[in-house]
Amino acid sequence: EAEEALRSRLMAARRFLQEHAQYGLPELEPVSRHFQKKGCSVLQFPNGYLPHWLEGQALSQHYFALDDYGCNTLFNRLLNRLRYRFDLRDPAYRRLLLISKEPWPEAQQRRLEDALRGEAQSAPAPVLSQDPGFLNLQEQVVSLLEKRRGPLGDAFFLLNEREKHIGLLLDSVRELERLNAQPLHKIALRRLKEKR
Repeated sequence: EAEEALRSRLMAARRFLQEHAQYGLPELEPVSRHFQKKGCSVLQFPNGYLPHWLEGQALSQHYFALDDYGCNTLFNRLLNRLRYRFDLRDPAYRRLLLISKEPWPEAQQRRLEDALRGEAQSAPAPVLSQDPGFLNLQEQVVSLLEKRRGPLGDAFFLLNEREKHIGLLLDSVRELERLNAQPLHKIALRRLKEKR
């Protein structure tokens, strides 16, 4: 459902979403059973808390659109630094499998699960906009956009103003057409009522 929301609104051209739609999502249980049949120990961990994953994917479209490696890298590092340790919980975008050829003693398995889940269950993740790194990234993006806009910025402003004027003219034309479609005595009567 999360992928469909992105595919239908924001990320239609992203290859990984197209592949998932075309071939389906990987099935977890058959993979897990395959390794268990071979005598391996298999632990599953949630990864990519779905609300955070969806927000990150939507925001990342702005940074990808800049075609600037530095901005993309900063954004991904910021997400990983602030969110990763809080994203090992359900509902999750993906599942990680930790597979061992040797069985784990139960106590070791519990310690491993606790260590890998960490803070995910106990605390809310930090808000991106409250981190200085996020504000630094936004400052870099604004600077990049200003450099790229240059003289084009004035042209875009003038084009937008012209579009506003065209819209106003079209509204006037539609109003005139509506008035022309009415009998003259009804228009005169309405105007008299308005003046009273």
